[in-house]
Amino acid sequence: MPVVLFVHDMNLPMFNMYSQKSKVHNQIRKIQYWMTMNKSMKCKKILCNSETTKKDFLKYYPKYPEENVKVTYLGVDLEEKEVNIDKVLPKDYKERGYFIYMGGTPGVNKNSDGVIKGYREFLTKVKHDRKAPYLVIAGKNFTKEVDRRVVKFKDKVECLGLKEYVVYTGFYEDKHSKPLLQNSISFIHLSLYEGFGIALVEAMKAGAPVIAHNGSCYPEVLQNAGILVDGLNPKDVGEAMYNVYTDKNLRDELIQNGLERSKSFSWEDTVEETLKVFNSIS
Repeated sequence: MPVVLFVHDMNLPMFNMYSQKSKVHNQIRKIQYWMTMNKSMKCKKILCNSETTKKDFLKYYPKYPEENVKVTYLGVDLEEKEVNIDKVLPKDYKERGYFIYMGGTPGVNKNSDGVIKGYREFLTKVKHDRKAPYLVIAGKNFTKEVDRRVVKFKDKVECLGLKEYVVYTGFYEDKHSKPLLQNSISFIHLSLYEGFGIALVEAMKAGAPVIAHNGSCYPEVLQNAGILVDGLNPKDVGEAMYNVYTDKNLRDELIQNGLERSKSFSWEDTVEETLKVFNSIS
């Protein structure tokens, strides 16, 4: 039976991060990973969710025929329900506004440290105004106090003097995604490597200006619909946040470009392109 393999990303080998339990677990999972991935050489076709993932796959498997690796972008949907987010955010969020970071973890590859360091630079530009916009960090990954990475991350937030400015929402339902994004000043995501970047497309679809790291698939996904920065350079990140905050015309332009760009990612197109691949080998 012919087999088609879908490759989401090559994140694990690029960061040698097969397991985060221990070095022993990591080594075991590494062996299991490559035993499984090596079977891809026998697949009739490989589907990748971006040109970036395709390039990375071929880097590890240069002998696989490039013409048999096809790119099929993913579709992204957002729940359209009208929901109240007042209980999730501080009482004065409408007055102060907020930047939002969601879809991340304390993992090294997600570069969450880059987000808080960039935000600190933004606060410097607004002279640490006590009414400055919050940084909202959404998701349960930052409320697991048993995770040493979470504890370390929160300690860093406090050491940087950001404790009173940073808000953790904890777990949020899918229906909260759109209003959280839609009401933000900007969505920020500085992940050092992504196969596709679903979070970026969700933000564009919701009408949130996007600030993203200039690496992996992000330039490919965003094109002219967001601001690309060096996610490892806090001053670069802080400058972008400040520009979006102070320049309404820029913000409006990013929103409009993002909404238009997000139309390029639909499940209908994904299905159509996937079926073409299936039909080509049936």
